[in-house]
Amino acid sequence: MYTLFGFLLLVVLVVIGVGLDPVAYLIDPASALIVGGMMITACMASFGPRRKRILRILFGKTTDRGDLLYGMAVCGRARTYCIGGGVLGTLLGCMIMLRNMDDPAAIGPGMALTLLTQIYALMFGYGILLPLSLSLRRRLDDLGDEAEA
Repeated sequence: MYTLFGFLLLVVLVVIGVGLDPVAYLIDPASALIVGGMMITACMASFGPRRKRILRILFGKTTDRGDLLYGMAVCGRARTYCIGGGVLGTLLGCMIMLRNMDDPAAIGPGMALTLLTQIYALMFGYGILLPLSLSLRRRLDDLGDEAEA
């Protein structure tokens, strides 16, 4: 519950910080596909397609130590792949800009891809995946405290 609330609060604060009019400038499907696609496909290649299990671990009330450790590993690796997707998008955006140096009007889409993939990667990696991982860590620590009591 707090995870969802924290995510919604992050979105609201970004919208307030940027303002309502420029929010449309932060929406770029190509950037989201690069970051999200890299993260999802790389995680599927690393861990296999166990979507139901990871969703149950992240948002359920599991008390199995192995499941919590697995969830932490998935979140950590997903964050790494997410940041990697941001770097990939930055490089692709730079290639687009360099290819269109003779036409200054065509540089904008490359610059948008360059910057927005980094913004998406950082917001998702450190605004969602890191708190999820820390939440799992806290639940794991709570299990250890209960075992000692």
